[in-house]
Amino acid sequence: MDSNNKEGSELPEFTDIKIFIDSLLIGYQTNKTIEFEIERNPMICTPIRRDSIFESGSILPTTILIMIDFIFLIPYVILLISLIQEKNAKVKEILKVLGIEPILNNIAQSIRTLVILCLLTLLLCIVYKLKLKPDAFFNTVNFGILILGYLIYDLQLISFCIMNVQLFDKNVRAILGTFLIYVVSLIVFPYSIVWPTAIQYVLIFFSPYIAAHSLFQQAILHDLAKINVSVFRTIYRNVPMYFPTLIIMIASCIFYWALSWYLEKVFPGIYGIPLEWNFLFKRDYWRSETFNSHNHSFSNRNTSYSKTNSNEKSIVHVQHLIKKFGPDKIAVNDVSFNLYENQITSLLGPNGSGKTTIFNCLIGIYKQTSGKITIENDDGIEFDTRTNIDMLRKSMGYCPQHDILFDLLTIKEQLEFYATARGFGKNKEKIAKEMLYLVDLQASKDLYCNSLSGGMKRRLSLACAFVGDTKIILLDEADARNLFKKG
Repeated sequence: MDSNNKEGSELPEFTDIKIFIDSLLIGYQTNKTIEFEIERNPMICTPIRRDSIFESGSILPTTILIMIDFIFLIPYVILLISLIQEKNAKVKEILKVLGIEPILNNIAQSIRTLVILCLLTLLLCIVYKLKLKPDAFFNTVNFGILILGYLIYDLQLISFCIMNVQLFDKNVRAILGTFLIYVVSLIVFPYSIVWPTAIQYVLIFFSPYIAAHSLFQQAILHDLAKINVSVFRTIYRNVPMYFPTLIIMIASCIFYWALSWYLEKVFPGIYGIPLEWNFLFKRDYWRSETFNSHNHSFSNRNTSYSKTNSNEKSIVHVQHLIKKFGPDKIAVNDVSFNLYENQITSLLGPNGSGKTTIFNCLIGIYKQTSGKITIENDDGIEFDTRTNIDMLRKSMGYCPQHDILFDLLTIKEQLEFYATARGFGKNKEKIAKEMLYLVDLQASKDLYCNSLSGGMKRRLSLACAFVGDTKIILLDEADARNLFKKG
């Protein structure tokens, strides 16, 4: 008697006849009457849903994944290009002069992109949860968990972008590099599904694209399991788990930001003074500026300097400055001079003679090939620009040869930004008003910087250089005859 005889679980036809014949043969061979009972337990498979999307080969699901990826890749590329353009325009060096670390600018740009990605993520998750039919996908996936996963993916993608900015100087190379990494990730992911889980976690850590595909895969499998997730997880035991994946993605964000900060210090590009690769392990780097100043008061100090043609105190000392670009191109060849307090010193020479290069060495945009530049503070302590440039920049104003302004700020906002960055936020309106009067831009204070004429941009750049308690003002090709208001 079959007590489990339910619809759909009947025994095959003629099973009773086969059992009867088997019992007769066993009885004939053993000369014993065989009595037996049949007991069976059904093995119920976890219900799964079959869908045409996943039965049409690999082309359609791959196309869907690529379309989803491009929703996130477009803001990624915009952020990448924007940061590289700022990098090439020396914006980060101007920010350093103001005492603002480039990583803070990266964070500001990242927040703007994150807002865009959050809106796209919200819309995408709403589309995921639309119940267009009873067995629609993601019905059993919690909306909050789904959006949390993609928000963390947004953070990982932005972190990956910030790191890539340090590796590329050209937009075209950066975009090609991005899509090369994306294509490789797209090719590797289908094969990684059957690899050990540990290897998949490593790939998720290093590639945000693989992480996004893994989150999508995990959500789909969770939804396909529908009832018995534990049984389904046994079948797909090589698939990474959702929350451990999110933790690894967060760790990846921290890693890429730290790596970006390190690369910025060691490889600042053609603009900036690089630190040694092991600077993190040197005590001098972690010392406070106060302790550092006492340390350098004797080692970096020269007891006497020539004060020819001046009775004032010399505060900037340039000794045997040499700057080479490559092995053969010499931009500055053995230049020495002093800059004196309360005096204006001019560097005269034809185009290409190295005047701008000297300015860039003074402000720390370029690192000199050889020679020494020291700046003396009010206490008579001298600091070498190669090791103390971040501290020295706080007392320096710089008007570069080419105007570097923030296009989306007005003239007044630009000056207020400089005042705030210099530590004069409480008096920023007063400072801005005064500088606007000096450069005769009062009537144009509400114009955006990207709409200004060349002369107005030049006057604004000069005004920015004088904002704050600056002791040294460096003006690269600033024509004072037409910049300041007369009278």
